[in-house]
Amino acid sequence: MQGLCALSDNSMGTVTRRKIEAAIYEAWNIVRNSDMIPYRTGNLRYVAFKWERTGINSWKIYLDHSLAPYDVFVNEKWVSPKWNDNQNPNEGFWQKVCEFIIDYLHKKLGGELTNDD
Repeated sequence: MQGLCALSDNSMGTVTRRKIEAAIYEAWNIVRNSDMIPYRTGNLRYVAFKWERTGINSWKIYLDHSLAPYDVFVNEKWVSPKWNDNQNPNEGFWQKVCEFIIDYLHKKLGGELTNDD
C-alpha cells in the first residue's frame, strides 16, 4: 500500500502504550515540521500526513490518498520534459520518512520496530 508506514511492538516489555504513542506523535510531528515531506501547497505535509492507532499494540503513519491523490506521483520515479528532462527531486521521500520514524522510535523506545509497507 502506498503511503503507509505501519508500526507494531509485540514485546511491549516495560514500555507503556502511552510512552509508545507519545513517541509516535513526536516522530510524526518532527517529520511534519521538517522538510522531509515535500511542500508546495502544504496539503501533503499538513493535511494528508496522518497517524492513528490501529490495534492494541499497533499504529500507522500514512498519507491519506483521499486528501492528496497525487501522493504516488510525488514519491515515484519519473522524468519530465516539463522539468527539462530532470528526474523527480522528491523520489523516494516516503521511504526516507519511514526510515527516519523507525530509527527515531528505536532510539527512543528500544525494542524491535519494522516497516510493514
